[in-house]
Amino acid sequence: MNKFIGILFAIACIATAAVSNSMMGAGLWFWIIIATGFIVAISQFFPLLRGIGSGLAFILSVFSLIAILLGLLAATIGGSFNMDSSTALLLFLFLVIAVLGFIVSSLYTRSMRANESYQ
Repeated sequence: MNKFIGILFAIACIATAAVSNSMMGAGLWFWIIIATGFIVAISQFFPLLRGIGSGLAFILSVFSLIAILLGLLAATIGGSFNMDSSTALLLFLFLVIAVLGFIVSSLYTRSMRANESYQ
């Protein structure tokens, strides 16, 4: 299950980076999102790296939630809520990253607690 969620997380990161690239160009966050997605996906196949991958997934999930809140706040500037479809898609993909990242980190935390109680 961890591997499947990790691969879905990487796909969501690639999709988010692609939409972000079409809107704003390839900047620093473009590369950070792609690198984090690949690291999280690869780390699910190596037990020693799962902690690093789940930590990065959690950090990117927190940043995604912040991006969603700031995007929604920016859409209200001018007195009325106005958001085009590409921005809405970008915020939706950030939501997908946030949900999948929190799932990856909670699965890792749950497996660590199970290992501690087993020993």
